[in-house]
Amino acid sequence: MTTLMRKPFVVAALALYALAFLVEAGSRMWVGGDVGGLAHAPRPGMGIPSLAALDILMLLTMIVTALSSLGVPAVARIYGIASVIVSFLGCLGSLVLLFVTITALMLMIGLLLAVPFGTAVYMVVYGSFPKGEAAATLGGILLLKLAGFFCLVVGSEQVLKGKMLMVLFACSIGLTVVISFLHGFPPGVLASITDAIGAIVAFIVAIIWAIIFLVSGIISIVRNLRLNQAGAVTPQ
Repeated sequence: MTTLMRKPFVVAALALYALAFLVEAGSRMWVGGDVGGLAHAPRPGMGIPSLAALDILMLLTMIVTALSSLGVPAVARIYGIASVIVSFLGCLGSLVLLFVTITALMLMIGLLLAVPFGTAVYMVVYGSFPKGEAAATLGGILLLKLAGFFCLVVGSEQVLKGKMLMVLFACSIGLTVVISFLHGFPPGVLASITDAIGAIVAFIVAIIWAIIFLVSGIISIVRNLRLNQAGAVTPQ
């Protein structure tokens, strides 16, 4: 009866964290608006979308944890295969985006230091970072993450025993706070640069975790194959 009562919390946890991930991945559509009645393309920067590189792994872990707590069979096999696929693609994508972001950061710094014409171009293109919209988006993302994790804990206290999940969640929250700080701390004209720095940090953290997930997934697949082979040769 208790399990049935807690299933809605587990489902709610997945829905909330999935929504947070979608906001991050689609944040260029989430923030922005009209200035002087003229529509413009929203430019929330690179920091907010970079959070999705890590949170796709967090979402995968939450899905596996939820399936395990709900008693779904063959969770170990699902985790191994899904972990290898998601982590490999995530690592590859994060590497590409990391170099793109470093290039963009070098361009911004180069323009800023190229007085006077480069600085003028920088001020026009990068000098007006939308701090308010980015802060509102990050605040919503943080709230969704905390609410989702709270629902997951209410749904199954066993998640608190998962050290990997707890550390990953701490990294996810920590990166969100760091990028928020990097948006708010510097003067507005430098926020685009610090935003890019935050994105670089987020991609590096995501790459490290993707490697951990990739190794863990491979180990899980090998272990399951060995168990299947052992079961196949066991006399009936």
